[in-house]
Amino acid sequence: MKCDVYKSDAMKGVYVFIKDGSPLEPFLLDDSLKGFNSPYRFKTIEFDDDSPLIAADPKIIKKSIEAKGFHIQKTEIKSSNVSGAGAAIGGGLLAASLGFGIFGAAVAAIGSAILANAANSDKDKSGGDSDES
Repeated sequence: MKCDVYKSDAMKGVYVFIKDGSPLEPFLLDDSLKGFNSPYRFKTIEFDDDSPLIAADPKIIKKSIEAKGFHIQKTEIKSSNVSGAGAAIGGGLLAASLGFGIFGAAVAAIGSAILANAANSDKDKSGGDSDES
């Protein structure tokens, strides 16, 4: 199946698949696409039932398009807890690579560890991820 994939800056992480060459406008009247404002064609893809697609099942997309003419794919990216040690190493390496020397790398490492621990503490207090999709 060959599809045009549309996205909208108004709805982050939402993609609408329709058959290649079909107009999108008639589907925008569907209640499930309210808020999908100023859509634009992101890309055209061709796939079959066994094609690997990122965050999507080609069989479900095909079935949805055949049933109602379009498919809505929502992607969700969540971050897990960031290790203070990992953040410290990353911050130190970044500072060193930017030429801030040993002292700058140490300061960046300590600051990164503090920020990671504070972010994890905020997540724990709120009961989970505070990221929005």
